[in-house]
Amino acid sequence: MIILSISDEKESFFEDMYANYPEKFNPDWEIYAKQEWLGTNLRCDVIYKSKSDCTLHLVEIKRNFADFPNIAQVMEYYAELDSKNINIDKVYILAQGFSEELRVAMEYCNISPLQIDIETIDKIKEMTVEEIEGIYAVSLEGISHMQGEFPELPEGISEEIKLKFESYKKNLISKPQSHFFEIWEFKFPRKGQRPNYILSIKHNGELFLDNHLYEFMQGKSRSIDESTRNSAWEFYKKNCMDKPYKNLIIRSYDPIRSTKNLVDTKRKIDNFLREDVNPNIH
Repeated sequence: MIILSISDEKESFFEDMYANYPEKFNPDWEIYAKQEWLGTNLRCDVIYKSKSDCTLHLVEIKRNFADFPNIAQVMEYYAELDSKNINIDKVYILAQGFSEELRVAMEYCNISPLQIDIETIDKIKEMTVEEIEGIYAVSLEGISHMQGEFPELPEGISEEIKLKFESYKKNLISKPQSHFFEIWEFKFPRKGQRPNYILSIKHNGELFLDNHLYEFMQGKSRSIDESTRNSAWEFYKKNCMDKPYKNLIIRSYDPIRSTKNLVDTKRKIDNFLREDVNPNIH
């Protein structure tokens, strides 16, 4: 068996490390965009957003020592982003090393050098494939701990819906957990009124019940208190950022759905953020 050293890894390996685990390298950074297409043949590596002041930071990643053409490359990205009204505050080149002459040129161009953090990368690699992907190889049976309570039922709920809700609760407790992070939602239809939704979360064998009634599931243009998925993302940020999984699953129960009541939707975290969560709370 041939064991690759860090220096033997492809450039995409380093891109994935820094894009998927930003908080491991800088706790103030979160992903704003990655592999962003700027033109037919132009694609920048990573744009971070500062949590403290919301400034944007463009990082170009190189697997080996940086070189002079990288300066022109990253400045072209900067110009293209500026033309799209994406205001980059700082520009960086991340590499395994920099010559003194290159550092002088980068300083003149206001580009900051960043050294690849081998020690942190090694720690991330020690995480299991399950933890990285967020999917159990063998589904997790049972609940180790339960916290919170269900809300009081909305007014105007029929007996049939109440029975379906009991079925949902049994499913919530008994269904083996396939993903480290699972979003569970139940829809309460109400005659002549908007439906209400409730949220429950399964995380790493624990069950968290939310006693809030929500007006919406999808949250792109909603507040945290209005949307189950915005609220779920807030939970994720507080509890899962030490090991940010790549995947999650949404289990939505609609008691009046004509086919199967419980529908599973598997999502990449990036897709979930883009399609379900208000960008102002990322």
